[in-house]
Amino acid sequence: MSKRFIDTGLFDDDWFMDLSKDAKLLWVYFITKCDHAGILKLNEKLCKVQTDIKDLNLIIKQLGNRLVTVSEHLFFIPKYIDFQYPGFPNSKVRQQQSAVDILVKYGLFDKEKLTLNIQLDNCYEHDNGNVIVNDNETVKKEKYAEFIFLLPEEYEKLINQHGEKNTKTLIEILNNYKGSKGVKYKSDYLTILNWVIDRAKKDGKYIEKPKMI
Repeated sequence: MSKRFIDTGLFDDDWFMDLSKDAKLLWVYFITKCDHAGILKLNEKLCKVQTDIKDLNLIIKQLGNRLVTVSEHLFFIPKYIDFQYPGFPNSKVRQQQSAVDILVKYGLFDKEKLTLNIQLDNCYEHDNGNVIVNDNETVKKEKYAEFIFLLPEEYEKLINQHGEKNTKTLIEILNNYKGSKGVKYKSDYLTILNWVIDRAKKDGKYIEKPKMI
């Protein structure tokens, strides 16, 4: 059984004290069940059995930006990295390099700048589709469905790679998911790449290009 550090002052933390009982339980669940890179693939059915939390989506919202949604059922805890690897990315902890490799895999770590992806720290998404990168720069996204915002170039990439009909299908799948679950993503485009395409293919909704003989 693996072991990890936990802050003995957790229950004295103002943010933690303001959480509901279920949110406190879920936070402890996440920081003890995630992998050594702070990433957890959530099995909702198992989590509900183990915690007796009825409405996971509601409680996850209470954790706010302490929890980053990477893709469907996949979450990342940014603060986990700072706590488990003091001085990251220059920590002396042996498992750090393996953790970095996992973060790079999911696009959560910039290898050139040696920092966590800027979107995790300084970027937030408005309902109107604007993404604020910093105080001086605003990148405008276009609305392609009720809950879907993409940069024009992102939409063009989807069209070029998957065709117009498949792109509409991918947007519809993600739009329905976000609307029913009440979740937000840092990037709808990356979310489509991470799991929506696979979901469409699995459900038989993706039209494959005919193979050349």
